[in-house]
Order: sequence, then C-alpha cells, then structure tokens
Amino acid sequence: MAESFAKAKYFLEELFFSVTKKGELFYTYHSGSLLNSAELQKELGVSRATISRYVQQGMEVIPKTGHKRYPLHNTFYWKNGIWAAQLQVQQERYRIRNQTMEQLIEELQAEVLAFETAYKGTFEEVFGDIQDPYQLSKPDDYFDWHDAIEELKRIDD
Repeated sequence: MAESFAKAKYFLEELFFSVTKKGELFYTYHSGSLLNSAELQKELGVSRATISRYVQQGMEVIPKTGHKRYPLHNTFYWKNGIWAAQLQVQQERYRIRNQTMEQLIEELQAEVLAFETAYKGTFEEVFGDIQDPYQLSKPDDYFDWHDAIEELKRIDD
C-alpha cells in the first residue's frame, strides 16, 4: 500500500509541476497512515539522527499531528536510494520555484556570511590575490562564494 501511494503521489506532483508555474499541493492524511519516529526508525532500520538528516534532505513531515507525523509512504521512498534521490530533486525544484526574491536574497546572504565566518574575512581579503582558483585546496568554496556575491550584485542592479 505504501509503495503504491508513494509512486502515485510522486507522479501526481510531477504532473502538477509540469502544468503549473507556482503553487503547492496539500495532502490530508488519515492518522492510520502516519508513523511516529520510533516506528519509522524500526521500518527503515536507522537511528533517530538519521531520521533527522532525512528530514533535512526532504523527507515529508506533517506538522501539528503530534507524535505521528511521518507519512507511511516515507518508508518506501527512503529505503530505496534512487527514490530518495528523486524525491530530493523534486523537493528542491519545488523550493526553488516557490522561492520569493526576499528568500533568495536571505539564502545568498547566509551563504556569504557562512564563508566569511569559516574563512575569517571577506572574499576579497581571503582570495583577493588568487590567480588560479584551481590551485586552492578547496576551489569549490572559491567559486561558490564568488557566485553568491555575484548573484547578490545582479539582484541589486
């Protein structure tokens, strides 16, 4: 049952994405189709910390339902790495398409601040003299930080 519903829900959301530009689908779950964290841990064979990480990665959680807040179909999605990856991509597409300009700016500013904190300085102070970023131990940080700053500048213009 969980597998059938999980697949139907996934493809319904794909259809929704293909015929709309913004918006969201809301689902109402019967209490019998919700699990508490201990039940979900047992079904997936993982720890509480892993469940928390899955939630950060896009696992569906139903707010305001008490202890039973994990839809049963999560057991299908998250037991299978391919389905979990597809679900994460779908969740990220949803987040991006519904993101407001203010949310984007906040996200970029937080990213820049995280780099400034980690490197203890501004981009110019840390990487101002760099000729070839590929010679750095973490060139991805250079490019991600630079791109976040450039995107903020484009938004401000």
